Amino acid sequence: MSCEFKEKTQWYCDNFAKIVEVEEHISNCEECRKLLDTTTQSIELPKETAIDENTNLLKKVLEKKKEAKRILIFSIIGMVMGFFSYRYTEQNIFILKLLLSVPYKIMEMVMLYIRPEVINIFSYDYMGYMGYMHSSIFLKFWILNAVAERVLPCIIGGCIYGGIGYITGDKNILTLKKFIVFISKWVVAAILCVGLLFGTYHYVSDASYQFEDISGFMISTSSNGTVYDGSTGVYHDRYGREFENLVNGLNKSKKTDVNLAGGDYSNMMPVTILGKWHFEVKAMLDVQNNLLYLDNGDVYEVPQNFVDTCINIKE
Repeated sequence: MSCEFKEKTQWYCDNFAKIVEVEEHISNCEECRKLLDTTTQSIELPKETAIDENTNLLKKVLEKKKEAKRILIFSIIGMVMGFFSYRYTEQNIFILKLLLSVPYKIMEMVMLYIRPEVINIFSYDYMGYMGYMHSSIFLKFWILNAVAERVLPCIIGGCIYGGIGYITGDKNILTLKKFIVFISKWVVAAILCVGLLFGTYHYVSDASYQFEDISGFMISTSSNGTVYDGSTGVYHDRYGREFENLVNGLNKSKKTDVNLAGGDYSNMMPVTILGKWHFEVKAMLDVQNNLLYLDNGDVYEVPQNFVDTCINIKE
């Protein structure tokens, strides 16, 4: 048996989006609200018994949209705070420092535990000024480290503060199941981001140790002829001829199995090869034997022109 309200219900469903739009507009427009009040004064509505508010579909939709906007605002605030959380140490107000530090510290706690292992066979004494290794996530790759310190806390901040928006919202609308789905999406986003960062790191690291797409060099210099106490950056747009000589020298170099007895690099010249996207490859140059020792243990025999160019570089 067909219900007499079937056609009206179908009309209601077909026009539901427009009804919601009009309801939202009327709630914010004084002129349209007066028009509605004037028009409906002459309409006699049947008396109804009180009904459960959850049966009012339109009201539930409006409340759901309101809660969704509220959670979006919480998430955006969290993402902004997370993006700038790497600067929490610069804050003098304790509460602001605490709020900013939470996303960064969570990121730091996880990433410093799972960060890629970095092999460096050189002692800091040998590397001198170039031996500085900042306690960062991706050692020797400052560009990727800067990205990680901003993007990951941004995701974590959105998750934390968006979660707070869920917890403090209407429990009839923001159910536990929806909360779990919400958090899960952020976790998946963080995992994908970490995977992308690690993939980028290994790709750039492999390319740099194979001397692909060299972007520059940091050549050590000595003011007194005995101790390396300075450095000079050699790039394509600065010391262009020397840059080409060094790149060509690396391309002509040959990998060798030579091992340095005792690992004494004290009389060698510290050199930093800036590989793909400025990935730092630390090296020690034996100017007497034309051998270049990389920080991962690889040793290359380089042409005399490479050695001469490094020696003649001035600050």
